Amino acid sequence: MDYDVIVAGGGLTGTVAAQSISHYSNQNLSILSIDRNPEMFPGRKSNPGWTCGDACSKEAVDFMTERIKIPWTSPEIEHNVKGVMAFSPDKETAIPFDGDGYMLNRQKLPEIQNARTKKMGVNFDFEINLTGLIYDGQQVIGVQGVNNKTKQPYKKTAKVVVDATGVTSMLRNQLQNSTKIERKIDRRDLESTGRHIMYFENGEKDLTEFDPDYCIIHLDQDIAPGGYSWVFPKGDNKVNIGLGVEKSILDQRNKRLGKND
Repeated sequence: MDYDVIVAGGGLTGTVAAQSISHYSNQNLSILSIDRNPEMFPGRKSNPGWTCGDACSKEAVDFMTERIKIPWTSPEIEHNVKGVMAFSPDKETAIPFDGDGYMLNRQKLPEIQNARTKKMGVNFDFEINLTGLIYDGQQVIGVQGVNNKTKQPYKKTAKVVVDATGVTSMLRNQLQNSTKIERKIDRRDLESTGRHIMYFENGEKDLTEFDPDYCIIHLDQDIAPGGYSWVFPKGDNKVNIGLGVEKSILDQRNKRLGKND
């Protein structure tokens, strides 16, 4: 075997998995983290950029810090919030969900965490397009794909393989011997999302539109059918704004309103 453990996927999930394995093995296991992105862009989901997922509870961060001794600090933590405020469609009703949290910089976070992970003895291979699993009988013993830098076949083996390549994982789809893992995610269980990180000039104060202390969620099925729209503060004049929709409910909304969104 080339390694004790291979972690496929160098995003946040893969990084935390690699850190945890290294910590609890006292750095006695050989670990390889594999990512499809260049080293300068770890965890990037697509050419336009990184996933949303900026909001995180303080409790979750403290949980990881306590257990794997890896701190999250500035600049990966960009802004502190006091909770979430959910608004009805007419904005007349607001339901607070109080609890300290953080707004994360999703570009800086994997960069800094990967640097810390390397210090824990984890190896990295970047620009690898994984396309399948390697089997020995019914046992998964590795991964294979293409090295995007050399255009050559890529194969690595390990005693344990962790799939952290995300919801569209090609590896999970190729599992041969599992009846407990959902190979393909039902489209109805997925939300299509879009978001922008924007700076703005402060105008008239309206806490239903922007609140520096709270992540705002708007529950309006005409704007975000099957999901919600959000305004998450990342500073006094910086915001993560976006929405998530579910396709079948979006189709129903379009039919009702005569739209083609």
